[in-house]
Amino acid sequence: MQSEIHDGSHPECAPCFAHKIHSLSWQTGEAAKRRAEDSTFSKDMDAYKRLRISGVQPKQIGGSAEIEAQATEKWEAEHGVIMRRKVRKEFIPRLTETAK
Repeated sequence: MQSEIHDGSHPECAPCFAHKIHSLSWQTGEAAKRRAEDSTFSKDMDAYKRLRISGVQPKQIGGSAEIEAQATEKWEAEHGVIMRRKVRKEFIPRLTETAK
């Protein structure tokens, strides 16, 4: 009598198929969403720390990675507002005049 090892390597063997089925893991949509949110939060937290080290106080942690990437002025990062280039070109001279 010959004994076979049932480790999932025989595709048509019922015990091997059962071994493969037991090794499967299922992931719900919520788990995938949570993993994506954790990744986004991690990026935002890292960006928030870099901004704080550079002397900028962002409005919140969420969205800090985007603010860090797009803000050109300190006040943009602190207020969480990114202005379009055209608007920024018009606004910055007025802001400078008002500050004087």
